[in-house]
Order: sequence, then C-alpha cells, then structure tokens
Amino acid sequence: MLYTLVDRLTILSPLALLVGICLGIYKFRTLNQAHRILFFYLVLCLTFDVLTRLPVWMKQPNLILLVLFSLFELLLFYVLYRQWYSNKKHPVLLVIVPVGIGYILWELFTTDFRNASGFQSYAKVVDTVCIMAMAVGYFFDELQHPSHTMGYFFRLNSVLLICFSFYIVFFIPINFLIEQNTSAQLYLWLVHLLVTVGLYIYITIELCRNGKTRRQLPFG
Repeated sequence: MLYTLVDRLTILSPLALLVGICLGIYKFRTLNQAHRILFFYLVLCLTFDVLTRLPVWMKQPNLILLVLFSLFELLLFYVLYRQWYSNKKHPVLLVIVPVGIGYILWELFTTDFRNASGFQSYAKVVDTVCIMAMAVGYFFDELQHPSHTMGYFFRLNSVLLICFSFYIVFFIPINFLIEQNTSAQLYLWLVHLLVTVGLYIYITIELCRNGKTRRQLPFG
C-alpha cells in the first residue's frame, strides 16, 4: 500500500514542473537572467523526469541518466552562481566546481551502467556537494562584498542550501536504497519527493515574483 502511494505521488513532480514551466514561458520576457536560468533548470528537471520514466516502462536501466542529470544540473548552477558572486575568482568557482565537473565526466565514461547492484552514486553526491559549496561560499562572498540584492538572493540561496543538504543525506546511501526493499526505503523516497516538489514550487513562486521586482534586481 505504501509503495502504491509513493508510486502515485511521483506524478506530483512533473505536474509541479509543468506548472512552473508554463508560468515561466508566460513571463519569460520579464524574467531577469538569473531567473531565466532557474526556468531552464525546471525544463532540465522535467526533461530528465520524463526520460527516467521511459526506461522503467521498457524494463531497461536508467542509471546513466542520473549521471547526465548531475552534470547538467551542476553546469546550470555554476552559471547561476557566477552571476551572484561578486568575486568571480572565488576558490569554489575556480577549483571545486571544475574538479567536480571533471569527476562527473570521468564517471560518465568509465561506469558500467548495466550493473545496478554495483552502481555508485558518486556523481550525484559530487554534484550536490559542489552546489552546497557554492551556496555556502555565496554567503561568505556577500559578507565580504555586500550587494543591494543581498537580502533577496540570501533567501533563495538559503532554500537551495537546505534542499541540497537533504539531497546529500539521501544520495549517499543510494546503493542501499537500490538493493533493499523496505518500508524505511519508501519513506525516504517519499520525503525526497516532497522536498523536490517543494523546491520546484518555490522556484515557480520566484519566477512569478520576478516580474514585480525586476527593477530591483541586477540581472536584466
């Protein structure tokens, strides 16, 4: 019964993404550059949400999609945070993220994605750690170089940090989740789903707010 509930609730993810994308398309001309990146993030998430469901329906492994999503997600947030940072030569941007991208590329070309039992989720872990590092680094960057949009982006950055902090807790034991079939596993998947949908809804709200605050934001 719990499995059926979790399985049915997964439809919330593409629905939330569709709503956000439709609103993003409607308001696209009024979105500043940073919010357009967030819009494209929703598009990326929906694309991979659909792609990951197709192999399941065809009884084929879809583990490579997790690594590909990790790569594109990290690249998008790297572009986003480069706009937010006052110090473009911050070590997080110059060292940590490029190393993370390099590792994910290495894993993409060296992992046997047909072997689910031996699959390691290090690409998603690295992706999440890099995004968390950019989020934490942004706080320190703003403390050293305050901007007039500090309060606004602090709020958005805080939400991203909280969500990705949960993701790191979720993805570290991914092997256990793949191999085991327990109620604890299902509860964790359910919480992950709700956190993810909550993030999509928050980004959608920010896209709606952007038109009202555009003149106060720097990336027009």
